[in-house]
Amino acid sequence: MLPRTKQSLIDILALFGGKWWAGELDKALDDQAGKDDDAVWPYGRSLPRFDYPTISAVSKNASGARLSVMMPVFNVQREDWLRACLRAVLDQCPDPDSVEITIVDDASSNDVAQRVVASFHPRVAYVRNPQNLGLVANHNHCIALAKGQFIQLLHQDDLVEPGFYDALLPQIGSRPGVVGGLTGYRYIDENDKEIARQQPERETPGALNNWLRQLAGGQRIQFAALIVRRSAFAELGGFSPSLPFAFDWEMWGRLVCGRRLWYDPKVLGTYRIHENSATGTLSVFSRLHDEMQVAASLLAKLPADVRRERAPKTFRTLLLKTWQTLIEADCGFIQSDQLDFLLNGWATEKEKSEILEGLNLEVTT
Repeated sequence: MLPRTKQSLIDILALFGGKWWAGELDKALDDQAGKDDDAVWPYGRSLPRFDYPTISAVSKNASGARLSVMMPVFNVQREDWLRACLRAVLDQCPDPDSVEITIVDDASSNDVAQRVVASFHPRVAYVRNPQNLGLVANHNHCIALAKGQFIQLLHQDDLVEPGFYDALLPQIGSRPGVVGGLTGYRYIDENDKEIARQQPERETPGALNNWLRQLAGGQRIQFAALIVRRSAFAELGGFSPSLPFAFDWEMWGRLVCGRRLWYDPKVLGTYRIHENSATGTLSVFSRLHDEMQVAASLLAKLPADVRRERAPKTFRTLLLKTWQTLIEADCGFIQSDQLDFLLNGWATEKEKSEILEGLNLEVTT
């Protein structure tokens, strides 16, 4: 927990920064109709253009499987987490003819995943990439390999709670107009202790309509709580390789734009927070860069009046998280280019000095 004075200060910094970036986004969108800046948002006013790999409508290996649970892994460190994840799926999916479960190993340097799968043979399949594809590309490879009509991308450190598949599959299966299904979810730590629960999107099961406005405010979906129609991936393309951190948020924004997602508020997905997660090695500013790009792309899809109401809150949330991460790291310094970015356009040199003093930070190059 941050001291009250520091927390109050970064609350103010995020508030002012959010308003400033919302104004910059308006200017960037105005510029799109005329000239493009050489610099891409958030360092310039040319909005990012993401590339998406093509996903076929039907897998080359199509079979009778209705659901594909695909697990991208790389250098599994906690065998117990992977085993618990697989057991949670198998306890709910006893029928091998309708559900395939496949681990896609991205050329790991250890054999943990392969050994675990061997103990679950033949219910769990194992595919090893001949060379490392990287996090995002391996997610896309999982989709390409999936044989089912519905796809869940499940990470080896997460869990599905009892009743997850029964809550979603019948609902989305009987509603061709929905692109997938989402449940409530919770966060746990390394010791399986619950940290928090995601606030429900609605109180009773039903479709989420026009949900882009909510999702443009921040990431509200976790893989462990989501099932997607393969046809939706075929229509939209895969995850963008240019987004190493926020690739999922951007995809879900495309998924819900003009489409319906079935939602069940029961907490049936579990997301584990720990230091050795796949994106844990990315710097706080690499994460912020990704999130700023995705936020701009999603906000730009909203009607102008809705965007102007939503944008300051979205950017405030991203900046608040960044400031909190920097201060809680307790390193005592901030790089000059990072400071310039966070206070870009609205803080004078005197105000910067006062902010640094209030946060007990020194500037380094």
